Amino acid sequence: NFRNIQVETIFLFWLCKTEAGCVLIVMQRLFSSLVVLCIIAHASLAHVCLMTPPQRGVLDLSGPGTMSCFQPTGPCGTIAPGTPSVTLPGGTGFAVHLQQNANHYNPGWPGFIDVAYAEDTSSNATFHPLTAVSDFWSHEQAKQTNISLVVAVPNIDCDHCVLRVRYHPNKPTEPIFHQCSDIKITKTTAPSKLGRMFAFAQYGSYENAYLVEIALDGTLHKLAEVTNGGIRSSVSGEVSINGFANGLSAVNVEEQELYFMSFSSSDLLADDKAFKFTVWSVEKRQWVLEKLITPADKTTSQWVAMVSNFADPKDKPVYLIEQEDMGNQNFRFNIHAVSSKGVRSPVPADFPAESTFVNYFWSEYDHARQKLYILSGDENSLFKLRVRLYTVDMKTNNVSWVLVANDKYTVTSVHVDTASGNLTALSPGLFPQSAYSWTYVTIDPKTGNVSPVGTVSPSGQFSFYYGGGVYGTSITATGNLLHQFITQNTGSTVLGFVDTATGKLQMSTALNMGLNNYISVNTITYLPTK
Repeated sequence: NFRNIQVETIFLFWLCKTEAGCVLIVMQRLFSSLVVLCIIAHASLAHVCLMTPPQRGVLDLSGPGTMSCFQPTGPCGTIAPGTPSVTLPGGTGFAVHLQQNANHYNPGWPGFIDVAYAEDTSSNATFHPLTAVSDFWSHEQAKQTNISLVVAVPNIDCDHCVLRVRYHPNKPTEPIFHQCSDIKITKTTAPSKLGRMFAFAQYGSYENAYLVEIALDGTLHKLAEVTNGGIRSSVSGEVSINGFANGLSAVNVEEQELYFMSFSSSDLLADDKAFKFTVWSVEKRQWVLEKLITPADKTTSQWVAMVSNFADPKDKPVYLIEQEDMGNQNFRFNIHAVSSKGVRSPVPADFPAESTFVNYFWSEYDHARQKLYILSGDENSLFKLRVRLYTVDMKTNNVSWVLVANDKYTVTSVHVDTASGNLTALSPGLFPQSAYSWTYVTIDPKTGNVSPVGTVSPSGQFSFYYGGGVYGTSITATGNLLHQFITQNTGSTVLGFVDTATGKLQMSTALNMGLNNYISVNTITYLPTK
């Protein structure tokens, strides 16, 4: 400490007497000691910073030890409240992005970081907890760690609320560190006839996967434990492997059922996988059917899609799409109608054998007009995403196709707006770019022309993530297209509601996927109400 340096320096000066060279050495030692002391003191100042929503005052993340992140006085430090910098819709999920600017882990009694809100800006305001995570042990104290935490925004009206983050090290040598943001919250009413959303969630390991229901505030509610839900990676061994195929799901609105394709095998890459048509009853909250259903040739073919058929929920609620290997690197699609009991029957639609457009992307059924659409990508188009759109007239079984224009927009999923009959999509534009602006577009299935309807998000709000399509059905009864986005700045997963009339993003909710998104979610499936 400084007192020890002071005593040591006086002693060395006494030893040196008047020898100039010795005195110079002592002065250099004193200067070096003071520099080290200043560095240590400076590094202990910066501990927690709030990036989203913006913290009060300036934000300097140039390194550990910046004064803008040092607020040891509760509840919000010494910076006065300001005008709310962001408006949050109540009842939705919101990703709070912060930085632990220095680590003070206490091995004997670890501390925590928490997030809370207050409905007024006074120094004695009551803060209500939203979420908390335990501290972690970093190798070095001067460690800058970004942390993303999704909170459920309270569904209230509050013109000037305060969102606070705290870092409590539980260490006698350290205070509690604070940052606050001035926010506004507007109470929202859930869209009428919203329906329900489901997904498979992987909780950090292959063994802990669940079928979950997604609430409007972004929270995940476990319904049933599954094994390797949605995992397609290669895992082999002596034990049997069970799983659910990523993206193979459909819904039955009349029966309030979810349909999936599960499989079991000793090896995920084996040719003897047993595919099973698996049904979850939403009303009974249990699995009600597991029926073996294999492709035409299980050694060379695979199921690539399940499509909901609302026109015949009793006898043929699902269409299964198979990609069959015809040899010589040629493939073709086959369609099968499947009953609610898992009995399948082929649809005599004559697809061509194809060696180029073999990357299956998406499929959608317009039950009102009995048109089934399949989107398939060019195997050799690495950046431009050339895609072919197949149209199957299910009344005549006639198959036609066009090349989708990709001079301004690239798409990997298509969705039918049954009210207008339009075939729609969401596009981030062209790839690659430094920042992406998402646009709601329509696609003409006869010509492949793509026309913009409206801008969904400004440049840089969401990344270029192409896997955000929602299964089952993606357009709600109130005319909102559901889509999964990834935010550019925090990497959090956001479920967006896009107005199909204007292309505007009506609202969004961040999915609570744990600390820094340690939970992975796939096969998001939307089930409308009856």
